[in-house]
Amino acid sequence: MGGMSIAKSGPRSSEERILIVDDEQNARVALRTILAEEGYEVAEAADGEEGLQLLGSFAPARCWLTCACRASTGSPCSSERASRAPTPSS
Repeated sequence: MGGMSIAKSGPRSSEERILIVDDEQNARVALRTILAEEGYEVAEAADGEEGLQLLGSFAPARCWLTCACRASTGSPCSSERASRAPTPSS
């Protein structure tokens, strides 16, 4: 069962997109509600793999990540995200 969704409310820039990755649905709903009410564009994923899929399509400026979330490779999603992040040009 997928847990991806996107909520948008208010006039914020794309630099204020937040991705929530948490296996606890209640935590995702609570965070999404608070952040959307503040005008952030919020995407949520129920596990690390869904979160990694949203990194490219949603392009969040910030991520809220449960420490226990892992990618299908078994490595922490934070490590996977770092390896997929674009490198700054010199």
